[in-house]
Amino acid sequence: MLETAILLLSLSVSFVLLRLASGSASIRYINGINYVFYRQIIIGALLGSYLISLSLEYDRWYALDWSGDVRFYGFLLVNYSMIMVLLVYLLLKLFFLQAGSNTLVLGVRPTRFNFNIIQNILFIFSVYGFLYLFFYSPSWPLLDVIRGDYERGLIGRIAFRNDFEGSSYIKNIVAFGSSSLYFYVSLAAFLISKTGLRHLASSFLLVFLIYTFSSQKGAILNVAIGALIVVCILRGKIPRGIFFLLAFLGCLSIYLLFSFVKGIPLVRLFESQLIVGRLFLGNIEGFFNSLELFPHVITDDTQLVGIPSFIQEALFGAVQKPSKLLLMEYFDYQGVLEGTSGFITAYYLAEAWANYGLFGLMLAPVVVAVNFFLVDWALMKFGKNPLTVSLYAVMYLQFQLHGEFIGFLYFKYFAYVLVLCVPVLFIYYIFVLSSARRLYGGDG
Repeated sequence: MLETAILLLSLSVSFVLLRLASGSASIRYINGINYVFYRQIIIGALLGSYLISLSLEYDRWYALDWSGDVRFYGFLLVNYSMIMVLLVYLLLKLFFLQAGSNTLVLGVRPTRFNFNIIQNILFIFSVYGFLYLFFYSPSWPLLDVIRGDYERGLIGRIAFRNDFEGSSYIKNIVAFGSSSLYFYVSLAAFLISKTGLRHLASSFLLVFLIYTFSSQKGAILNVAIGALIVVCILRGKIPRGIFFLLAFLGCLSIYLLFSFVKGIPLVRLFESQLIVGRLFLGNIEGFFNSLELFPHVITDDTQLVGIPSFIQEALFGAVQKPSKLLLMEYFDYQGVLEGTSGFITAYYLAEAWANYGLFGLMLAPVVVAVNFFLVDWALMKFGKNPLTVSLYAVMYLQFQLHGEFIGFLYFKYFAYVLVLCVPVLFIYYIFVLSSARRLYGGDG
């Protein structure tokens, strides 16, 4: 079949490009670009689009009866995006970095930072963040699930996102951002210097409490992947035996957590439709829906999405809705109004198509590759230390190909890290300077 030939050819080309770009295409070496390739492109997009191109998907409530052209060209576009991201990323490395530069050969570089102070600051931020979630959340969704009230847990997860009673900035930056950064810095510092076990234990506890608070399965999985990225950047490939053990434990944990959160009997988790749907189809169907519905069925303008809402309001008198919300409104408008439905998750090409048409589809992989390269360039520039390695992991976990294209287009993910780091470094330098002044005064 033509689709199978295209799949095998594009995979062959992509593996060659990945090895040249990353230094290793091994699945046991989970650096940033390898993680994106295997988890977000292969599993999250390519295989699902292949099944859809062959009409092998099963009926799901928000999946349409796509036309043959949409199925085939959607599959082609996913293959195009995979190859183009890797090709542009490799070309940028060849132009702007020394030959052979990659995270495998990069060494640990000494730094003047006192990481114990940084960890103490992040510890305080993380504790405050957890308490803030506890007091300002409409409910504790995980606690509802533990009590067996799965419907209330589902409503609580959506309310946690849409009806949080406190500041979203504190929730996202102070709670989630600081706790994950605290965990990664503590892990990296322990791997580099073999010290800081107390910080490692406390950071693990806090990040677990915060990232399981809303009972979202993917959130805690992302933290675990971030930890593996930190380990691989500092230690290289995971030994084969340990890798298979981690893979088994990871799959087991996902199955158990899925059953626990959704209230689905364990035996049902092995049904082929459930596995295929969650792993391969859930994050790619929205892209095919976008191709089918925009711009002729859903006619709302979305070109300005990503520009701050107050600017849209001032210039045009209205704020445009993102395409992922318009898709959900198409399938479940009442659910959106009642707060029981959120967005339809889709591959980033979905928003590129809805917002900018064919031009967006062609340009989107280039923009994504530039974002990836900037993170790797920074790591190569400043070398490996607990902070740079941790920020590297945080950035690649922020890069969600199944989220939105505008995050890449407007470099919003970098703004997130900047907002996360500036307060920490500001407090750090105030503390260091005040300590130096006291020391200098004592000497005088």
